[in-house]
Amino acid sequence: MEKFARRLSSIDRLEMKTRIARTCRELGWQSLVGRLLKPGVSAGDLRVAEVGCGTGTFSLTLNFLGMNTTLIDADEEALMVAKKTYAMYHRTAALVQADVVRPVPPALKNRFDVVLSRGLAEHFKGRERAKCFSFHKELLGEHGIACISVPNRLSVSYQAVRMLRQATGTWRIALEQPFTYWELMRCARNAGFSGSGVIGNLPLLQDMREHAFGLASAVLDVLPARVRRMLHRVFRSGQHAAGRDEECIVLDAAERAQKRQPPSRGRSLKDYLSAGIVLFGYADKRFS
Repeated sequence: MEKFARRLSSIDRLEMKTRIARTCRELGWQSLVGRLLKPGVSAGDLRVAEVGCGTGTFSLTLNFLGMNTTLIDADEEALMVAKKTYAMYHRTAALVQADVVRPVPPALKNRFDVVLSRGLAEHFKGRERAKCFSFHKELLGEHGIACISVPNRLSVSYQAVRMLRQATGTWRIALEQPFTYWELMRCARNAGFSGSGVIGNLPLLQDMREHAFGLASAVLDVLPARVRRMLHRVFRSGQHAAGRDEECIVLDAAERAQKRQPPSRGRSLKDYLSAGIVLFGYADKRFS
């Protein structure tokens, strides 16, 4: 985590704008926002916790919508990175140092309406994996919803990027065990969620386009650092030269998510094969 946090500390406003725009395109984000922002529900009354927060990007988008956010991580340096991200937009969040494989701090138990994580649960296995899901559940209040996003073991796109990085020596993650649709559902049942559902985070064609960039990135990482920095500057110079600011991006995406028809209960190939899959676990049926 130390190297991860140190690398993230260099993130600037332009890169954050890209991350925020990408987050708002994800079906998991759109589905969550559509469930939360219903008539009679005030965003300002909703309490959100992001577990294993990283940059805090996902919870920051909900903070833009008026929700109260808490950032939870076992690593103090990671929390400082997320704090810097929030400060970049003159936003604040509560910071809590806590480990998902240990008991939930009493002050946090059953406190939140929304508990979310991205790219966290796959870094645990066995009993610690189960504890990670239980940690999410125990943070939820009586009517809460958990949103847990993980990589999909059955995704061709994910496996292609992973194999290329392993072959080129640029895969630097010590432990990452992706999930399948069925394992996510089983983890939700074992954690005690009253209801659950899993969706693919992107339509398959868009998913393949996104991971084409992942393959290109894996190739670029083999190049000398000076060349990578030059190519990175060239690419960034064409990004977001003008247009809406980050808060407007989020507000516009949230408005579209509210107008969108509720997702069909039928499942499609994307829910089984998308590189990212998202578990929605309900403390009850309020948001289902």
